[in-house]
Parts: sequence; C-alpha cells; structure tokens
Amino acid sequence: MKPRPGQHAPTDPVSALADRIAYLEQRLGDVERAGQLSRPLARNLLLNGDFRVGQAGYGGTANGDYIADQWRLIRSGSTCTVTVADPTATDIGNGWPDNARYAQLATTSSAGSGNYVSLYQPIENVRRTAGRWVVVSFRAAADAACNVAVELQQNFGSGGSSSVLGIGSQLVAIPATNPRRVVTVPIFVPSITGKTIGAGDYLTANIWTDAGSTFNARAASLGQQSRTIKISEVQLEEGAATPFEWRTYAEQLADCQRYAFVANTTAAPFAALGLGVTANSTTASYVQLQLPVPMRIAPNFHTATGSHRVFGANGVAVAISSFTLSATSTPTIASFDVAHSSITSSQQPVWWGANNDSTCRMLVSARL
Repeated sequence: MKPRPGQHAPTDPVSALADRIAYLEQRLGDVERAGQLSRPLARNLLLNGDFRVGQAGYGGTANGDYIADQWRLIRSGSTCTVTVADPTATDIGNGWPDNARYAQLATTSSAGSGNYVSLYQPIENVRRTAGRWVVVSFRAAADAACNVAVELQQNFGSGGSSSVLGIGSQLVAIPATNPRRVVTVPIFVPSITGKTIGAGDYLTANIWTDAGSTFNARAASLGQQSRTIKISEVQLEEGAATPFEWRTYAEQLADCQRYAFVANTTAAPFAALGLGVTANSTTASYVQLQLPVPMRIAPNFHTATGSHRVFGANGVAVAISSFTLSATSTPTIASFDVAHSSITSSQQPVWWGANNDSTCRMLVSARL
C-alpha cells in the first residue's frame, strides 16, 4: 500500500533499532572522548594548586619544609610561618569562596642582600613547556596591598646543562583583605635546543614574598617586606589564563602520590604496614611496602616516625630500631632492610606495623 500524500513511508522496525543503536554509540563515544580529554590534557600543570592534599601534614616554618604535597617553602635569613586553612567566616565575608583553601605566608623580613622567602613547586619534564607561552594565575589577598614576584626556572637534571633562572620574572600586585584572581603577563619559556638533559629534569614555579638585592634579577627587584599573604587556586597553563581547574581530592591525591606516599596508622595503633621475612640473622628482616600508584622512580628517600615493630609467625613482636631503603625497591614497591631486637628464628615470615602507636608512619619519596 502506497502512503497518502504528506504521509511518511512506514519505518522498518529493524532499521529504526539500528539507527537508534548507532545514535547511542555516537553519544557514548562523545562522552568517552570528553572523559579522555579531561585528564591527559589537564590545563593546570601544577599539582595540588588548592593545597588540599597534605599527606605529611600542612604548614611549616623551616627552610625546605613541604607545607602541603608538592609545595615547598624555601627561605634564608628572613622567616616565614606558613599555615594552610579553609576560609573562616571573616574570610568569606571578605570575598573568599567557601571552598578556596589557602596557604597563608606570614613573612618577617630580615635586612640582608641574600635573604629571601619563596614558595615553589617543581613540574616534572622540562620539555613539556619549552618554547611555549605560559601564564601563572592565583587568588590572593594580603594584610596590606603589596607585590609578590613570580619566576620560572628550567632545571636540566643530574648531569644536565646549567639551570636557566629568572624566566619571566615579574611583579604581581596583591590587594588588601578582599581577594581577587591575579594573573601574570604571559611568559615565554625558552627553547631547550642545545641543552643536555639529565635524569630528574623539571620546570620550577616560584612565588617570592621577600627578596634581598642579590635576587633582583630573579625576583623582579621585589625588595624586602614583612607581609601576611594568603594564596589559593594556583595555576600554570599554556596560552591565556582560564578559571582554576578543580579536580577531585582522589585525583589530586593520586597525582601527588607519584612523588611521595605516607603510610600511617592514625586509625589503628596496631595496624599493619607491610609484609616481609626475617633474614639469616634473628635481628634483621626484609619488609616491603606496597605503593598505591607507580612513583616517578623507585623511592630514594624515607622518613619513619613513631614506634614500629615486626610481628613473627609465632606471635613474637619486637621493636624496629632502624630502616634502610633497599636497592631492590621499585616504583611500585618500597623495600627496606630493618634492624630489630632478636626474634625467635631466622628466615620466617613477619609482618611490620605500628607498636601500639597511632602516630606511626612511613614516608617514602621520589620527589624532584
């Protein structure tokens, strides 16, 4: 039967179903592509730009302290107390977003040409931004209007060419009390043509709050100042500045654990941390810590805090006196040679854990 004028021909049910399946497959592909693009092409090259991850704790005062994962305080002569906090009711009233956790740098300047305070983060792979334009942006406010200096640095790794300092160094104005997002002038990162690149190369982003005259070229003649500055939502990206790229805590934690991992027993004072076996001696064992994500390289540094012990198969538990990272460590397993009090027998399975201590922890690092 022919269709009447203006009437569509009847649709074959099989064809209609095939068309519907094709449409759904296309939409699914769109969703998958969007998901794939969201992580590998993440705009922000800095990790933990909102200071949410602090596996080893938050804040610090000493030169070299990690004030949150990936962020390090460096200073000389001048002092600085860094605290990391969520905005208070007063902060929110002054314009801080409810979810904008910040690092507060309370700098006390001490006169001296070589004195300084800086917050910095290394970005793995110096090739990543070489020969490209980038921009740095962050939210900030201070106890009084002031400047900070922003600088990039190329480091070519062990055995590589000399570092290139003072890249794009410039002053950035920080408002008093009421925060706003500040943006640097676009920075051209030099080409690495002709450079020798060794192991552990990276680009560094520095934010200077105080700088003696020795650092004029690197810190855009910032000068010395005593100021309390709050900084949040730090972002370094190619091209023009865009709004801060929010990532889930789980994503940020996994990214940071490529460089450092802390195993702790906060919730259980007898918790196990790893497994192992006693050596040929009854006072030594070999134990391993499984790492949650592959690290940049096999861990090359560790810090053990609190009271640790090994538990033998026969129920005997003895205190550990020292840990030594083993050369058999890999990016996925940290291995240790441990010394401890005498245990019943050698070459027996053991497990390693806290000695009735909820502060017990092990930090392993493959940081740049």
